[in-house]
Amino acid sequence: MTAMLALQSPDTITHRMMIALELVDPVTGRAAGQAMRVHAPDFRPATVTRAGQIVWIDTAPSEPRKLVVEAVADRGQFAPYADILMIPPRLPGAAAIVHRVTLTPTGLYQAPPGRLSVAGMLIDTVAARQPLAGAKVRIWLQSRNDAAVLDSNYEGLSDDRGGFVAVVGDLGGDTPMLLKPPAPDGGLVGWLAVTVGATTRHSPLLPLRQSRPYRAPAPFAWADLAPNPPALPI
Repeated sequence: MTAMLALQSPDTITHRMMIALELVDPVTGRAAGQAMRVHAPDFRPATVTRAGQIVWIDTAPSEPRKLVVEAVADRGQFAPYADILMIPPRLPGAAAIVHRVTLTPTGLYQAPPGRLSVAGMLIDTVAARQPLAGAKVRIWLQSRNDAAVLDSNYEGLSDDRGGFVAVVGDLGGDTPMLLKPPAPDGGLVGWLAVTVGATTRHSPLLPLRQSRPYRAPAPFAWADLAPNPPALPI
């Protein structure tokens, strides 16, 4: 005769997601929770899903909550994030709360492999070497088909150290002009457009290569940038 084990039924604990926080990498469009260290006083530690969402689980009765949250990138590749999130009482059948925020990359950001990017520093003058924060930086590429300039469609922002990373996004099906004679590694005709306030200035032509990162060996001085785009190579 086979003995039957009498197993007690375990207690069921219902876990409810109080809120999911999506801190989004603006270049990849993906949630970057795995790259962030998150702190929220008075709440249990958050968990990070495979999709990169930062999730707080709630087992308490439904009531209004105030979530004070701070998040810092583990390598400093994003600017710190801080906010106060007001969480309403949980209603039966209501959809889970997802709070989506776009992060700001710093000069330590590393563009995804296979993407053309420019990393560098921005200062006011060569003599003073004062970092310029908050400048908008874009990569401009000369079109192969006409006289149009191809905007990188992504705007980098210089950080407190003057560091920035600009990345080329979708060019809308157009193709950039190649250097003449063509370089074996796909040299492109391109430069930086830097905007401070309402003023935009331009760097000289840069040694850009298709689908590769370029790190400028010296800072860009705002005072030395030109009011007009550089002359195109003949």
